[in-house]
Amino acid sequence: MLKIFSNTKIVIITIAVALAIISGFFIMYSSTNDQLNIEKVGKIDYLEAPKNIPSEIYYSEQIFNSCEYDMHCTVELLSDISREKEKPVVMATFVELLSLYHEKQINSRCHSIAHHMGMWVYGYTKNLEESFQYADPFTCGGGLYHGIFENYFSILNFEDAAADQVEVKYLCNEVEGNFYSLNMAHCLHGIGHGLLLLYDYDVFNAVKRCEEFNVNLGQNSCANGIFMQNVLKNFETDEGQFDQDDILFPCNELKSYFTPTCYIWQGAYILKQRDFEVYSSFKECDKIIQEFIKYCYYGIGAELESDAAGKMEIALRFCQAGETSSNHKYCFRGMAMKTSMVYLDSGFKFCSLVHEQFKEECYDGLGYWIKLRQGSDEERKRECSKAENTKYFEVCMNPKIEGITYL
Repeated sequence: MLKIFSNTKIVIITIAVALAIISGFFIMYSSTNDQLNIEKVGKIDYLEAPKNIPSEIYYSEQIFNSCEYDMHCTVELLSDISREKEKPVVMATFVELLSLYHEKQINSRCHSIAHHMGMWVYGYTKNLEESFQYADPFTCGGGLYHGIFENYFSILNFEDAAADQVEVKYLCNEVEGNFYSLNMAHCLHGIGHGLLLLYDYDVFNAVKRCEEFNVNLGQNSCANGIFMQNVLKNFETDEGQFDQDDILFPCNELKSYFTPTCYIWQGAYILKQRDFEVYSSFKECDKIIQEFIKYCYYGIGAELESDAAGKMEIALRFCQAGETSSNHKYCFRGMAMKTSMVYLDSGFKFCSLVHEQFKEECYDGLGYWIKLRQGSDEERKRECSKAENTKYFEVCMNPKIEGITYL
């Protein structure tokens, strides 16, 4: 499936592919099941802030306290401020509010809020390059990038732009960082979210546009965003491109390099269709062509993580529910990857508690994620030293490159 490269290039590209998949998993269960609409009426007092409190902090705290995790309320109050105040105050409030959500995030809801705040900031600035200045891969899981492109492409769709003629390849050129950075991965992932909106949830035509990127990072990050957006749409509205009579569609009709990525996200869809009953969900995974079953197990593990975090007995019961025992380790790997997205310490705690037979895969997954997040060997050593012993420190420091390139 992959072309043959030099050893160095294989390492770089494989890490990039893993990065492309990992960057998309920040939402998963909590953002799909917990997208609350907290019924609060938000009002902002536009009197001058107290002299000892900068206005941007005053307004951001008012918004947070009024809206909590009601994303529509948050955007509405930001819009109110943008009509009342000058741009420097508006954008300072935006930055402070995003920081508040990041600091207080619960079950990754911050990522969902960031999607909507990203849509708002592009609508306010009407400029991609300016909007990118407020985005980074670590604040709320890079959700601003995703929302920025959702709005960018939604506007083009509303204006009846010819989808196949819309340029996508160079949209992330203004993002700081090299092409293999986590920053770039989130930007390209955001393009995928937006492309599916541009193509009115036509997964097959949207994902073809991802082939325009000439490296695996670009292609897979883009495709990851497309499949993620399709699943999120279904969680929110029961829509998206799916087939009620074929639970594996569209992945089983996708004849491309992106099929593994599709099945990772299909795991979340399968769970929803089976009312989050894990035994019957894994049975659906086991119907997939053998080479792709592991991706479905991984996706289900990541989706179930918020139920299993801190409850190892539940995690064990969940991941061992599938009939294909050789794939149980991929479920744990998905759980470990998801639980370490915000706090790496949570991932190490998770791996220390899994059964011995799953530990190596668990720490290997952490090693991938740390390698993507941390720039230097010293930083990686500092994180991997949290492993329970020297054996798993070495696993963490030397994650496998060959084999499961998507996980």
